[in-house]
Order: sequence, then structure tokens, then C-alpha cells
Amino acid sequence: MNRTSPSVVNPADPTPLYLQIAEHIRERIRQGTLADGDALAPLREAADLWGVNLHTVRHAYAALAREGIVETTRGPRGTRVTTPAPDKGALVCHFLEVMRAQLGMSPDAVIDAIRTYSSAKTPARPSVWVIECSRLQCESHAREIMAHFDVEAKALPLQEIDELPEGDLVATYFHYNDIRRMWPQRLRDVNFVSINPEPKIASRIGADVRRVRVVEMDAETAEAIAADLSVLLDDGVTVTPEAYANPEAALNVNDAAPVLFPPRAWQELSEKGQVDARAIPLNYVIESIELIKVARRLDWRAAPRTQMEI
Repeated sequence: MNRTSPSVVNPADPTPLYLQIAEHIRERIRQGTLADGDALAPLREAADLWGVNLHTVRHAYAALAREGIVETTRGPRGTRVTTPAPDKGALVCHFLEVMRAQLGMSPDAVIDAIRTYSSAKTPARPSVWVIECSRLQCESHAREIMAHFDVEAKALPLQEIDELPEGDLVATYFHYNDIRRMWPQRLRDVNFVSINPEPKIASRIGADVRRVRVVEMDAETAEAIAADLSVLLDDGVTVTPEAYANPEAALNVNDAAPVLFPPRAWQELSEKGQVDARAIPLNYVIESIELIKVARRLDWRAAPRTQMEI
């Protein structure tokens, strides 16, 4: 039979004696000196041991029984330790009872204090501006970032910027020269990342397709995108870059080949153009390693359930 030291009871402590006894027994169970099936001292023996009356011991054992920590039966078994799943409701009641006894706090006051503490301890969610030439692409990258990290990512289309805002900034290397030319004093504040066509674009085009067209509003960009696509598609697929001031004009050509429109060109299409069977939106995604580097640099926390390790 396990015994408890009389030193656990301190009459000068404002905590009720039965709560002191109950907490000591809990601590011994947590430490492993009391295990499942071990018997607690009988009421009279425990009362003599701790220098309290029978009612105090009975009250302590009853509090533990309500929590499912001990079980009291008639006969020689007496009160023994049990190890069921903890009764969370009972634990909360015990906590509130202790707070009332020790600090005179009502349950509402305890809840308010916990909320205040939680608000003070929870780090503020950081925000980041995502810069790209099209709002569609900005918003797409913002969703990517928030899918992996606990940040508030906000779209900042390049053509809508007069001055770069304060705060963290992410942009693609496509626009490195644009930002260097327009805001040279802020260049070091921008976190540049590489982007590539979404890997699933090959399956969206179809396995039997031997030629695709890539449409942009300037030839240089169309050629760069065609080069990116050539890495993803089979060697037997020809990628033809085309430039149109009005991207929808590409659909007026009598050509059955699929037409890929990057975000900037896609958002220029009419509803009719976007539902054309040949038209396929070509999205770009941030390279994972680039995004992880930015997250480390800016001390971002991983988002819940993310699969990306920082």
C-alpha cells in the first residue's frame, strides 16, 4: 500500500486541504509512484497520517473519483487508482474550483483572463504583398503561399502600383528589371522567386497533341514561356510562341491546335474566348525550394496541415 507524506498538507496555504491532498495524489500518479490498481490509504489511516479529519479525506477522494482518477468500492478494495480517459469536464470544474478557492475568481473572470493571455501570447499573423503583372497571377501566387504558410498574402498587380508599400514583398524574377528600374531603392526589400508552368499542364493538353500555341502580348515573353513549356512537354510536342496585342485574335486563326494563355493574356479574353474549346489557361507556380527559402528568411510559420517543410 502506498502512503503519502504529511508534508503535502499546509494549513497556511489558502488552498482547501482536500484540494491539496487531491493534487498530491494526482502528482504521484503522474510521476508513476502510484499506478493503476494501487490502493490509497483508508480514510481513517489517511486522516491520521495527514493530520486532518475524515471528512477532508473523503472530500479529496470524492473529487478524484469524479475525475475518474480513482474508484471507491465497499469492502476490502477500498479506494484504488484507475486509468480511464480523463473526464475533461471534471478537470475543468476542478480547475475553476481551485481558481475560486485560491484567487477568488469567478468562472467568467477565469475565461476572460485566459482570453487576454492567449491574445497576448499568439504571434501576429504576418502579411506579405505579392507582385506580378496580372491580378490573376498575383492572386494565384497569394493562394499558393497561404496554402503552405500561416500568412496573409495580398495581391499587388504591377500596373496598379505607384509606390511599393511597406512590409514584406514577394515578386517573380520575370519582373526583376521592372522593379529595379522603377524602385531601385527598394530592390533589396523584395524577395524574388522563380516560377514555372504548372506541372499538370501536360495532362490538360492531352497525350495525342503534337503541337501547341503559346499566346502572349509581346514576342519576348511568348518565347520565354514556350521555352519553359518545352521542358515539361514530350520531345515530340512542338511549342509555337505567338504575340498578339489582343490575345483573343489568336482564336480567330483557323488552327485546331490548343492555345495556351498565360494569366496576363487569359484575363484579356472575353467570356466567349475563355470557353473556346482550344483555349487553355496556363498557370505558373512558385518553385517549392524558392518558397521555403523565403519562408525561412521571413520567419513564416507553416500553415495547418501543410505538406511543405520549412
